[in-house]
Amino acid sequence: MARMIPTGVLKQWNKVMKFVVTKAVPSLCSSVDVLASMGGSIPRASKEDIEHREPNLTADEMDPRTAEELENLCVEYIFLEDTTGMNDEAVVCLKKTTGLWGVCEDLPIYIRWLVRAEQWYQQGHPEEKQPLQIRAIFAEKDGMIGPKGQKYFEDCFARSDLNGVVSFESVMEKGTGHDTLWGLDTAFLKILRDIKDTLSQ
Repeated sequence: MARMIPTGVLKQWNKVMKFVVTKAVPSLCSSVDVLASMGGSIPRASKEDIEHREPNLTADEMDPRTAEELENLCVEYIFLEDTTGMNDEAVVCLKKTTGLWGVCEDLPIYIRWLVRAEQWYQQGHPEEKQPLQIRAIFAEKDGMIGPKGQKYFEDCFARSDLNGVVSFESVMEKGTGHDTLWGLDTAFLKILRDIKDTLSQ
């Protein structure tokens, strides 16, 4: 559905988004929500879900209600600044022009290139025997790529010969959507923790 939007409209996408988010429907706080509303709806967490979710917090985390309020403030302040960059982002993400994705234009070819690059790297660093770890984290319901997008990504790696120098893992975070996947209590924080643990070894 989103790819059917003319490029000319996408050139003004920031203005459309500002009107929808700040004036028309403040509850729609992201591009994916607006796009999804054109052809369906993405379930969002209710107030009751947020209020009754049992917090399991550490010193560097915040409770769900505070996180929700910060999200609303972020959206408000985003549109006080220049947002024309989201027009180009929309054009790139929707692949409205050929060549915009660079080496990722063809994922199977990119994976083969990545494996060769990692082989060359390990030949020059024989002490580093661990494979390059790739973890793809998907939302349970993603209005932008959908289940077909996830399957395509997973199949590309499954069909590729990683030669033991690259490892691939696919994870699906339950209860998340395209714009909630990065939330403090889901995938993003886990990724930061993994990076921290790896660097501390």
